[in-house]
Amino acid sequence: MKTETLQKKVSKLFKSSDALSVLADIIGQSHSPFWLVGGCLRDLLLESPISDIDLISCDDPTPVARQWSSRADGHWFWLDSERLQSRVVLRDSTCVDFSVFRARTLHEDLKLRDFTINSMAFPVSKVDLTLIDPLDGLSDLAKKMLRLSSVESYSHDPLRMMKGIRHAVTLDFDYLPETWRMIGIHAEKLSCIAGERIREELFKILSAQDCLRGIDLLYKSGLLDELFKPLTPITDWCQILKQLKALSSTLNVLKETGKTNREAHERRIGVADTSLFLLIELLKLSPPGNLSKLLQQTLRLSRNEQRLITQLLAETNTAHDTCKLLQQNLPQRRTALVVEELQPFALEKILYWCVCPERLAYPKAIQAYKCFLREQSYGRVADLLPGDELKRWVDVTDNSTLGQRLKKIKRAEIDGLISSREDAIEWLRTQISD
Repeated sequence: MKTETLQKKVSKLFKSSDALSVLADIIGQSHSPFWLVGGCLRDLLLESPISDIDLISCDDPTPVARQWSSRADGHWFWLDSERLQSRVVLRDSTCVDFSVFRARTLHEDLKLRDFTINSMAFPVSKVDLTLIDPLDGLSDLAKKMLRLSSVESYSHDPLRMMKGIRHAVTLDFDYLPETWRMIGIHAEKLSCIAGERIREELFKILSAQDCLRGIDLLYKSGLLDELFKPLTPITDWCQILKQLKALSSTLNVLKETGKTNREAHERRIGVADTSLFLLIELLKLSPPGNLSKLLQQTLRLSRNEQRLITQLLAETNTAHDTCKLLQQNLPQRRTALVVEELQPFALEKILYWCVCPERLAYPKAIQAYKCFLREQSYGRVADLLPGDELKRWVDVTDNSTLGQRLKKIKRAEIDGLISSREDAIEWLRTQISD
């Protein structure tokens, strides 16, 4: 790409919003030069959408970052105060990272980065407007190849092994043989990385359009074994990949269908997505040696995510029975009660049953969840007999026993034994006499 063309793209980027125009003005008035670096510059060269912006300076960039954050009504915070790395997030989710050289010069700093395609820089301030490319990353970009910026790249930050797989999948790049071989040498160092960082990269891979290739690369590189530390060695990876491919295809259909069912999706709890479903299925097909350690420490999942995964992995015939009920044309309240029993992960569970075991038709799942939304108040369906009235019919001494009785009445409703207040009273009389 010609320098003039790249210069126009950079100029267009900083004119794409009022806030970025203000940033360009502040940088222009600063005594310190700034350069556009990393993934932002790479995506600009690839003519791909820009998600985040990375800026680097030879001096402390914090005053510029804080001044811009204040003028643009953004949120400024430290990423690493010792290394003078900070971030500004605007109200429209625009994210700009500011950092200072990690070496004496810009060229030396670029050589400390992960891959050559991310080791380029272009000036933002009014200095020599030429692409700085000490490792010929532009050539690798044209060849669609991943090449390490240095032989120490993985050892400096082992997470780069997973980042490389994410780049290969999302950018449709291939590895140079040496770059790929080096993963096998450094794979065990992944255990030194914070779980939050591993989780972020893993889910980016699982949510990619070509997630199957990402999973395959994780396995073939040895990183999957390092993450899962499976109970037994995987003997038939082709069969596992085949099953995951079928799941991925179903998930893609679910994504497209879900766009027309916003009511249910917008009310979801926000725990699960299709990436989590892929992870659950992968855990089923290749059980880890220590599930609790994987979820809590290696991936640092939230408590809700851990609970949901554990529950779905431990599925019994209960799920099959629930799906059979939801497939039927039950009255709205009874359907709502079936869904209520699945709380707090009702929507996640019924969507999972749509795509993984494929026991529940998607229209039925959404219809059932909508029944629950109509009947519920503050997350629960009203009782046929309020607690105070129930106490008149049953000798209840504490709230715990009262709650158990109310649950039993709802279970009787689900089983079709009662359907009204009068039925509930009569059913209670029978229970007491028994």
